Amino acid sequence: MEDNNLGPELVVAPEWHILLGNTTENRLFVLPLSEYYVGYLGFFRYKVNSGNVVLSIFNSMDAAEEAIDIIRYRVKDEKGNIL
Repeated sequence: MEDNNLGPELVVAPEWHILLGNTTENRLFVLPLSEYYVGYLGFFRYKVNSGNVVLSIFNSMDAAEEAIDIIRYRVKDEKGNIL
């Protein structure tokens, strides 16, 4: 079995994906959880605010992308049009 110990209190989940919303760019996107960890540590180290907000964690990329479709379907503009 492969050793996935990256450090204390770090969750190693190679199949997990995270759904993020960027408030400055007004967009939704999905990243592998491990990629998010690396980016977050960089932002934390240099005290940078990326504008990303974590919305949810999924066990597959397909589930995360379906969540984006559901959010886009449910969110409408001021005229009632689906974004």
